Amino acid sequence: KDVERVSFVAAQVKSAEQHADAEALLICKVDVGEEEERTVVAGLAAHMTVEELQGKMAICVANLKPSKMRGVESQGMLLGVEDGENFGGLLEPPQGAKPGDVMKFEGFEVKPDAMMKSKGAVKCFERVV
Repeated sequence: KDVERVSFVAAQVKSAEQHADAEALLICKVDVGEEEERTVVAGLAAHMTVEELQGKMAICVANLKPSKMRGVESQGMLLGVEDGENFGGLLEPPQGAKPGDVMKFEGFEVKPDAMMKSKGAVKCFERVV
């Protein structure tokens, strides 16, 4: 039940800007229901404008080990949808969700790892997404 180990939460993109050193990356400030907003570096520049992202609700993977992307630490991952060829937008939480709401999947318990940082946890995450 790998999906139970991943923390999926509703998030709202508060602001976004183009990454100065990477044409494909946007640096987003994201509200995931915590005291401080998180920085999430997302490869969305080819698919969405900064203006389209601002205020948008999405689902964020909130327990990934932070990692640097072109010098900027990313503290999560925004999930998008595609059909194998075309980007279909951000994966949105249900109507009425608020930042920080935990996303649940029918038939699965929610018991995420504190942080997905070990090799086993990373492989678990890769199997889920």
